[in-house]
Amino acid sequence: MSAPNPKEDGLRGFMSSTGIPIEWIRRILESDTKTDNLETLIINIQDTTRIYHEPTITPASGTNHPGQQPVISTIQSTLVAEFTLNTDKAYRIFKIPANYVSGAQFHVHWTKESGSGGDGVHTDQTVLWQVDYTVFAGEGPDVNVTPTTILLPDTYGDSGTTTRVMQRTADIDAPGFVANYYVGACVASVTPGVGTPLTCEPALVSVDLTYTENINK
Repeated sequence: MSAPNPKEDGLRGFMSSTGIPIEWIRRILESDTKTDNLETLIINIQDTTRIYHEPTITPASGTNHPGQQPVISTIQSTLVAEFTLNTDKAYRIFKIPANYVSGAQFHVHWTKESGSGGDGVHTDQTVLWQVDYTVFAGEGPDVNVTPTTILLPDTYGDSGTTTRVMQRTADIDAPGFVANYYVGACVASVTPGVGTPLTCEPALVSVDLTYTENINK
């Protein structure tokens, strides 16, 4: 019987108190080469990672500063936050998990505001999302420091068959993440430096965070 391979078998079935799936343990105990299989399993477990993808700031989860609130609206069943350029902001604080490994990146899902006209009106117009964030420990350090700023440009593309097209920016590296630390993040829409700026308000769907995590911690 071949040794179980976590990368092929996945986390299937119940977990033992050690965090190892019971199915893997059963297969090891039934095999003829228990020691070799167990060593292989341990190596595979130690090396197993995956890309984690999480919405961090959304119209539902974001906290707004008084006087700087984006308008919360809906497009059918989708909640969106419509941003006044260079004014509105949405905030979120979250903790970086203990199994964080590396490679934090942000990207933004967005569209245009709910009452902004029909097909083709805003094709090729540009937006610029700005994410400011601070990484800090849960106690001790000064949080009154200059945030890291990343800029996420994008262009609205209208397919001609719908009045609202979902857009996704490229992934932008977010340096400085540390396992078990906290992140205070803020998103705004600012004047783009290139192209023709969007002539209606950009509507935020989600600021997403991706990173590599260890699935066995």
